[in-house]
Amino acid sequence: MREPLDIDGIVAADVPSFNGVQFDSKPAALRQLLIVSEVIESVGSRTNDARLPVGVDIGSKYDDLRRILIAFGIRCVRLDVVPRGPSPAFVAARGERMPFPDASIDFVVLSHVLAHVLNVDALMAEVERVLASHGAIVCLQANRFGWWKFWSYYLRRNDRAVHYRTFDVWDMRSLFARHGLEIRKMYAPYHFYLHAKYSDRFWRLDRRLQGRIPLPFATHWIAVGGHRRPAARLRVPHALPLIRALMAVVAVFHAVALKAIELAIRTLRRAPVQSEST
Repeated sequence: MREPLDIDGIVAADVPSFNGVQFDSKPAALRQLLIVSEVIESVGSRTNDARLPVGVDIGSKYDDLRRILIAFGIRCVRLDVVPRGPSPAFVAARGERMPFPDASIDFVVLSHVLAHVLNVDALMAEVERVLASHGAIVCLQANRFGWWKFWSYYLRRNDRAVHYRTFDVWDMRSLFARHGLEIRKMYAPYHFYLHAKYSDRFWRLDRRLQGRIPLPFATHWIAVGGHRRPAARLRVPHALPLIRALMAVVAVFHAVALKAIELAIRTLRRAPVQSEST
């Protein structure tokens, strides 16, 4: 077994890489390595079992997660409808109909997947079916009221071609609860993802702010959960419609201000413009 994952040590390199996986940028490395860290923590108690923990990475474009986790004695298969390159552990299937027995999977990773699925309830019902009783879900998802998603989906509206829906923090908890699941840990892994690609100052700021951004306004969340415990209850504020309306007003100014800062950084650094969904 390797030493614990040293995220900052890996990302400090000029070209961040781990176990043969090379990352495009520091923020891209952070995003993937935080998911790896959550998987390791979630299945850590299973590593002394007769079999290795096994999970499924649903809808991922690349084989990176499997290649990283194998260094920690954790097996992971990639499930998608499109192969997108060679992989020794690829399963061609839809997330709504996974070819796995009931309660056979130790962990499921959903990294920027929920917004792309036509029938998200069918997907989550299938996740609940295949997940073992001790199993964990690790989900990375953009926030409807986060500046990045609000700018691209609601203001500029160029994000709708490939994303069917958006989520706020209450949507996420409700989606899990409808399918016998619960979120046990949820935090903002970063807030200035695009800024940090071009500015080390924003990168350092993001590292200090990790987990400290209020969930309703976070850019993205990492949510970790599993089967709902008997005593778990979903609490929804009575004034939720009013809260959402006020958040939408604030989100406009939040999105415009941070997008302007991002564009200013790109201009000063003369960085090439990249896709909003990168």
